[in-house]
Amino acid sequence: MSVPAGAYLISNEITLDSRISIKSLGDVTFLSDTPTLFNIKHINTYADARESGSIFDGTDGIIRMEPKDGTPTGKTAITFSDTTSPNYIAIKNVRNISIKNFDTGIDITASDFYLTNFYNVKIHDCQQYCVNIHGSNNNSGENVTFNQCAFGNSKNTVFNIADGWEITFNNCSFDYNENIITLNGPYNYITFNKCHVEGNSGYV
Repeated sequence: MSVPAGAYLISNEITLDSRISIKSLGDVTFLSDTPTLFNIKHINTYADARESGSIFDGTDGIIRMEPKDGTPTGKTAITFSDTTSPNYIAIKNVRNISIKNFDTGIDITASDFYLTNFYNVKIHDCQQYCVNIHGSNNNSGENVTFNQCAFGNSKNTVFNIADGWEITFNNCSFDYNENIITLNGPYNYITFNKCHVEGNSGYV
């Protein structure tokens, strides 16, 4: 689904099947007036969603997400949801998006979430988490990567990670956050390659 350049006020949650791609045609801003802006799930259970593709693609401009009034309390930009397996939000990409001033930038509760890559994603000024990964995920966590992403001014923890996730950060920046990562179990595998940390006031 191609979205022309402009600013769009979203007053109700947008629920999308994980096989649908939102592609910007220029500079696109989604202003959220709803608790959750985008809810991504595998709606069409008759189709296998384990196929490569971009869920958000801002490479022909940028996709911005912000609360309408700048108030983050209780608001989430993107939720990957549906804990009913099989869900298959797998082998997907998110490219060139900016998330600002939400309570949580990206919230992941979905089952079957793996082999997903984030490129040039900027998440900043979140009140709770830039990325919150819940413990209810089933068959999730294999080889998730963040590439050339930036996370800044998070008031709590940049990444809150459930047990059993394998996450790689390549050339990412973590600037002026309270804490970077909270691991909620002993079986996580986290790799940092050529990353930058600046002004962190808590723990890594």
